[in-house]
Amino acid sequence: MSASSKELEKILYTISHDLSAPLRHIKFFGEMLFQKLDDKVDEEDREYLEYMQESVVKLEKMISALMDYSHLSEGEEFHDDFQCLETIHSAAEIFEEELNKIGAEIGYENIPNTIKGHKGQFYQLFSYLIHNSILHYRGNNPLKIHISAEECSGQWHFKVQDNGEGIPENQYENVFSFFKRLDPQDGHTGMGIGLTLAKKIIENHGGAIWIETNNQNFSIIFTISPS
Repeated sequence: MSASSKELEKILYTISHDLSAPLRHIKFFGEMLFQKLDDKVDEEDREYLEYMQESVVKLEKMISALMDYSHLSEGEEFHDDFQCLETIHSAAEIFEEELNKIGAEIGYENIPNTIKGHKGQFYQLFSYLIHNSILHYRGNNPLKIHISAEECSGQWHFKVQDNGEGIPENQYENVFSFFKRLDPQDGHTGMGIGLTLAKKIIENHGGAIWIETNNQNFSIIFTISPS
């Protein structure tokens, strides 16, 4: 990692850390104000207070995401053999309730039993990618997620494919940027950070990530170079 990148990530951590305390104060006193004025304000003023609370929660999530990114940049180098398929299953299990609710299916193909890498980050990676598929599910057809892998020239190529909504080709790079949501008014609860964090994890493993899409499927493809 270059010196400038390290400095930038240090600044990100410092900013996010230093913002946390005053934000907690805003949240605390905002809640006190809401309780005190709850029965004394009209509907319009109540909406203003609720909007303030929602904005604080959103900012909390954004700060948390910045801290997550800085932690991923701290350079943990220990890459050991771990159970790959088992780790992906564990990542999927945290969304079991949401997946069952929409009748989603996850299929696996040629996933290696073991792989060398950072197990905790790999777990996070597939959590972000599976969550991304759920966020962009439109409900027209049952959600189908297909996770496959192929070894090629010492690298593992993974593909996470779903039948959710695709994105325009000119937006492919934008989805990996901080807090970038293609349509902020679409009702999604995501912060536009998951794929940014996924990209960082993949880079930590010497890989790359890109997107392919067609009329039927949306695919996120990435490579991992076992160390």
